Amino acid sequence: MQPTAGITPSTLSVKDLPWQVEWNKDTCTLCGRCTSVCPVNAIELAVHRKRVVETTTGLLQKPRNAYSVFHGIRQRTDAAYACIGCAMCTMVCPNNAIRPMRLDEGTALRFHNNRGATPVPVVVAATRRTACWTRSSSSASPCSPTPRWTPGGTSSNCAPCWAACCRPNRA
Repeated sequence: MQPTAGITPSTLSVKDLPWQVEWNKDTCTLCGRCTSVCPVNAIELAVHRKRVVETTTGLLQKPRNAYSVFHGIRQRTDAAYACIGCAMCTMVCPNNAIRPMRLDEGTALRFHNNRGATPVPVVVAATRRTACWTRSSSSASPCSPTPRWTPGGTSSNCAPCWAACCRPNRA
């Protein structure tokens, strides 16, 4: 998907990011260990303001807004500071009040489709086996240079040549 403009922190929400930080305010002691250990500074201590509409029974009075303020953890929505899911925050938290959650692929795919584009699959290192390599008889290499993308990372007609030619040589 080619962006029409630069991505700013205000164009993304936490739901658009691949990792979402789940935080439990009831068990958190606000020690700040998770924010100090995060390698990409994806989370920070923040002040939250919550609005609650108070109504009376019988609607004798006009409903009014009541605000409560509490301190907590906020996930940054800037793409440069996106959570990578390393779970360092979970390891240092004494109360298990925070953990990263991977969003399902359906949500990310739905986001890209709603934006009017189709996501292009990115092939990462061959050791992760996210793409199936097919055998090519016309090239000198037993594998074709182009991987065939499959959603699950495997294919029923995938040639078992990955271990023979695509894996890095080990001495």
